Amino acid sequence: HSAFLEMREDNDARHLYQRFGFCDVALRKSYYQGADGVARNAVTMKLTLCHELLICSAISNIAGLFNYSIATIVNWE
Repeated sequence: HSAFLEMREDNDARHLYQRFGFCDVALRKSYYQGADGVARNAVTMKLTLCHELLICSAISNIAGLFNYSIATIVNWE
C-alpha cells in the first residue's frame, strides 16, 4: 500500500512531508497557474505504508498542522 500527495514544487510543506518519509515520484511541469500568472510545477510524492495505522496517524497529524482533512491530501492506492 502507498499514500500519494501532490503539491506545488515550491511549497514549503514539501520538506515536512520528506521528513515523514515521502519521496518525490513525479513532476508535472507548469501544472499550477499562480495568481501572478506564472505557471508552477507540481510534484507528486509517495509514502510506502508499512504499518498503516501508524502512518495514517502521522498523516493525520500533518494534515492538522495545515488545517486540511486527510481526504484532501491523500489518495490511497
